Amino acid sequence: MTLRHFTFLLSALLTLTFSSQLRAQEYGLRVDTVSSDLGVLVGALGTTDLTGYACYRVYVTVENEDDFLSSVSGDAENSTYINTTTSFYHAALGGLTAASANPLLFAFYPDLPYDSYVTIGLTGPADASAGESNPSTVQSGENPWSTNFDPGAGAPGGNIAIDDAIGGAWYGLNGDANGIGGPELEVLVGQFTTTGDFSGQIYTQVFINGNGQAEVLAT
Repeated sequence: MTLRHFTFLLSALLTLTFSSQLRAQEYGLRVDTVSSDLGVLVGALGTTDLTGYACYRVYVTVENEDDFLSSVSGDAENSTYINTTTSFYHAALGGLTAASANPLLFAFYPDLPYDSYVTIGLTGPADASAGESNPSTVQSGENPWSTNFDPGAGAPGGNIAIDDAIGGAWYGLNGDANGIGGPELEVLVGQFTTTGDFSGQIYTQVFINGNGQAEVLAT
């Protein structure tokens, strides 16, 4: 499935789900292409050839500026998949979340800005003084989705599949500034760099107006 088909499918799924469950609430997904061909990058660790790699960012869109994206999760009934037909690129200095994407290192490690990671609203380390917090992750022993996606040490990553009985997630705590929709009415949930066709679905929890008793759960 190509990116344009992926976007269309998500729109269709969201329309079907929200029309019956969420009344006038408008929550969905937006996919940005950061770069369609990264090329050859030279840095402190040598040459990295990312010719043909595209870098995508996936956002959850919300209706209100104070809506809070709590989590992306999955289990056997409500699954999350992030797929590529090849593999996901991981920088040697990167990590599972955006916490390792320190912009102070970008000039020396030019591949680091294109590391594949999951996140809740962050493109780098959290700024505690601004009320931000790095997201947490949880996985089951039978389905180590985070290790499958990011094996570590710059090794190519596999697909994210959170679809087992126990489930897993990446999440933030209500009130963390990076999980709030803000004026843009969206929260970044992941950056993914690959040469393959990009597809999937995600299961999300949003607290309407930041109220933990008023949630939107949707694929």
